[in-house]
Amino acid sequence: MEAPHGKEALTILRRLIAYSEKVFQFSVTVINGVVDRRPQPRIPTAVFVKSVAVLFWARMGSLNALELTAHSSFFRVWLGQSVCSADSIGRIHALIDAEGLRQGIHHVYDRLKRNKALPDHHGIGIAVLTAAVDPWSGDPPFQLELAPAGGRPTLTTFTDRAEWLASYRRHRAEPLTAAAARTGTP
Repeated sequence: MEAPHGKEALTILRRLIAYSEKVFQFSVTVINGVVDRRPQPRIPTAVFVKSVAVLFWARMGSLNALELTAHSSFFRVWLGQSVCSADSIGRIHALIDAEGLRQGIHHVYDRLKRNKALPDHHGIGIAVLTAAVDPWSGDPPFQLELAPAGGRPTLTTFTDRAEWLASYRRHRAEPLTAAAARTGTP
């Protein structure tokens, strides 16, 4: 299957943006919830997040490819300005607060479940395994959160990367039993 080119690709991107605004209220609930730690930003965080969303939706290969399209009229209309440089995107990305991004992703997931766009597993216990690495916070850098269906999520922290990876692989390889899903134990 070939990737669409030119106006066809732009039409598809505009439809995707319209859908995300209509169904998920993308700009209001997802984008505005994402903040960063810059004291006085000259580039609004919303411009950065929308630019990166287009980078992934349009399947651009790199930040430099996004920067090459920065002066397109599409971006001036949707963002209200042109896209910032690849260096700025990388710098802002390093300062993004992950909690706002998590809440936005959770909002999208809730809307998809509400609209029945995600498959129903007919009561089968499906667990969500979340792995996180945060070496800069001062806390133990490696975390695993296991949220079994109908059970309480458990958070495990690790200081050793090898131990964290082994636990992650074990959870991925061995599906939860029904009893473990009910009690919430990994």
